[in-house]
Amino acid sequence: MRDRRVLLLLQQQHPRITLRLHRIHRRLRHNTALLLRLQGPGTGKGKCIKNAAVWNRTTKTVRVYYNSNYAGSTYQDFAPGAKGNLTAALKNQNASHGFLSSVPPTGCKTDGTHSKLPTTILVYRKSLNRVDRVEFKTYIKNVLPNEWPSYWPTESLRAGAIAVKNFGWYWALRSASKTPSGQCYDVSDHTASQVYKPGSATAATNAAVDATWGTRMTRDGEIFKAQYCSTTTACGHWVTGDWMSQTGSRDKAQTGWSHSRILEHYYEGIVLTSWPPETVRPWFPAVRRMAGNGRQSTMTWKLSGRPPGNTTRPEASISLNRT
Repeated sequence: MRDRRVLLLLQQQHPRITLRLHRIHRRLRHNTALLLRLQGPGTGKGKCIKNAAVWNRTTKTVRVYYNSNYAGSTYQDFAPGAKGNLTAALKNQNASHGFLSSVPPTGCKTDGTHSKLPTTILVYRKSLNRVDRVEFKTYIKNVLPNEWPSYWPTESLRAGAIAVKNFGWYWALRSASKTPSGQCYDVSDHTASQVYKPGSATAATNAAVDATWGTRMTRDGEIFKAQYCSTTTACGHWVTGDWMSQTGSRDKAQTGWSHSRILEHYYEGIVLTSWPPETVRPWFPAVRRMAGNGRQSTMTWKLSGRPPGNTTRPEASISLNRT
């Protein structure tokens, strides 16, 4: 957003250089910053990645998502050095892209551990008689509003977001269940596990998931099965210390309890820690005016910078002069 505001300001003050500046900024954004290059004679050449052709010039697998913010169940992976076109589901859409920390899981496998979130989860769509591999955060965002009403207090939603995440994470590490046709899955999409409905995410519940995504809840150093029920008496398998009351979380949040206090009240012996999720964010170069004040005959702007955390790669720099 900051770069767009800068470009708009430059366009108002110096319209003759703005087009060239915008083109260079776009090239840096989509090629240098994201380490992807568009290739080939098709309609995608020289345009944003969402249009058509992709060349992954990195040494890591890159995932292109349908949604922005690295989310959505529709995505496409490009192995190191791979060239190809986006699928029809992604072409001309608002895609985002990021490095995968590992090779995408296949079959019954998961890439998650007790200290690392899985990238996907296997969901048994019982009414459809199929198993979908769903991006993990997308799964959580489309479970929470079906278990915690979106109009409940924020701290209740945040407690629910962590519980829902833990429950899914726990089962993603196991993949022990099988459908009648023999397909393995981690969770089902109904109350036997957690109610998952694609497209049901709301702004309030998404905010709760995002706010707590970097929180890990463990017991004895491991992810545990954080169970919950509408009330303390509604579920026959209720065990104090292992279950959370959903309505109880609402009531406690209404009296001012934080989500961490709510969780520590219901789940015994837990530890809540924060850690940085493994993700890649786009890098946008800075735009700086190096000289000139509008009344001089020569003015210089510079686009420069390097991706966050990268101290070895040379800083990209392009200067523009107006005379």
